[in-house]
Amino acid sequence: MKALVCRKLGDPTTPPDSSETTALSVSTSHSIPTLNSPTSIRIRIKSTSINYLNYLQILGKYQEKVIVPFVPGSDYSGVVESVSPDVTKFRVGDRVCSVAAGGSFAQFIVAEEKDLYEVPAGCDLVAAAALPIAYGTSYFALIHRASQSQVWKLGDPTTPPDSSETTALSVSTSHPIPTLNSPTSIRIRIKSTSINYLNYLQILGKYQEKVAVPFVPGSDYSGVVESVGPDVTKFRVGDRVCSVAAVGSFAQFIVAEEKDLYGVPAGCDLVAAAALPIAYGTSYIALIHRANLKSGQVLLVLGAAGGVGLSAVQIGMICGATVIAVARGNEKVQLLKAMGVDHVVDLSKENVIESTKAFLKTRKLKGVDVLYDPVGGKLTKESVKLLNWAAHILVIGFASGEVPVIPANIALVKNWTIHGLYFGSYGVNDPGVIKDSVKQLLSWLARGLITVNISRSYKLQEANLAFLDIRDRKVIGKVMITFDDPKTITSSKL
Repeated sequence: MKALVCRKLGDPTTPPDSSETTALSVSTSHSIPTLNSPTSIRIRIKSTSINYLNYLQILGKYQEKVIVPFVPGSDYSGVVESVSPDVTKFRVGDRVCSVAAGGSFAQFIVAEEKDLYEVPAGCDLVAAAALPIAYGTSYFALIHRASQSQVWKLGDPTTPPDSSETTALSVSTSHPIPTLNSPTSIRIRIKSTSINYLNYLQILGKYQEKVAVPFVPGSDYSGVVESVGPDVTKFRVGDRVCSVAAVGSFAQFIVAEEKDLYGVPAGCDLVAAAALPIAYGTSYIALIHRANLKSGQVLLVLGAAGGVGLSAVQIGMICGATVIAVARGNEKVQLLKAMGVDHVVDLSKENVIESTKAFLKTRKLKGVDVLYDPVGGKLTKESVKLLNWAAHILVIGFASGEVPVIPANIALVKNWTIHGLYFGSYGVNDPGVIKDSVKQLLSWLARGLITVNISRSYKLQEANLAFLDIRDRKVIGKVMITFDDPKTITSSKL
């Protein structure tokens, strides 16, 4: 048979057999390969692709070295010419294509049945020979590998990803797409993921739960079901879902268990759904499950224009409470007023004690029944002076950076109940509470009882800008990452 033989490494652009020093030689008496196993197949080659790797291989510059002499070649197409006795999928005359480590620059080649692909009727055999390596590489890169943001080391997440060797964040475009890992697992193509203050602290290395680096940050997210395990019954491909992960949502794909996913009702925006679980879930559990907020009670919300703050304001209004919102700056104050809050305290202009007392006097109210506090510090110390007897204090966080001291003797005398509220621990200790809260919140979102104010949405590679907004307290409501392109973020260093 005819075959193009590389008899020594050298320049493949020189005509074959033009001199004794040329790399290539055309052989017209090369041995036809024989079937070498019970499942081997001999193919008469119709076409073979020439790739840059073949060029480098003959030059001797490819990473995988080949012993000379050899017949070059890689992807090819052709017609089945002979089959071994145990072959079941193909028969003589079938049109096939495949990839070989070498040997396709020849009239015949032998391959294993499992390595061959049938070329559908109507497909050109020459085109089929061009597919495996060139198109296979692109498919694998774009579809099989995903983008994500990774934390390579703990550190400042406000620094642009990959801007230096010391940055915490790196955007990866070749992170493996996660595989289904149980019969009830589901892979989701993420549409949007929320950036919370906990993510900021986690990357800094200051969060209460430590994560080994490198890791992909992220918590609550929404998206579309892309693949399901064999035992999944509640969801199918194309369904819209949201959920919470311990880490991993700053990526194009994520895998979750069926029991941990929530269907997003028709008409609900997926970006808004991604903002619900942690911020609104925290407020729902705090106000309804823990403080048992009732109609007519007075709710004082600190940090009321932030992610958890705005959610607390809205849930308080749904409960029928008199809501007093504390914020700083005209833009935040105007939004709260537009929402119909009973009273807004602008800390840039007034004192929380004086302003709140004046409002309570106009309503003939004695004091505050529930204090919702994601801020801490001096503001907490002032706000507890407004509390009624048997009031509830909800400790949500310490955005001020200062953990306040609440005097136990006064809590005793006034019969205060102090609740620490850590949303994440419910997932381990009482997951049913999270499930009930998220389902109720999605129902409220679908009915228009709550709205999510998206301060701004960023692309994955702009994640540092979102963290800047959080650090500098520019966020009114929620800041999100949306995925309209294939990328992932990882954090790996402090």
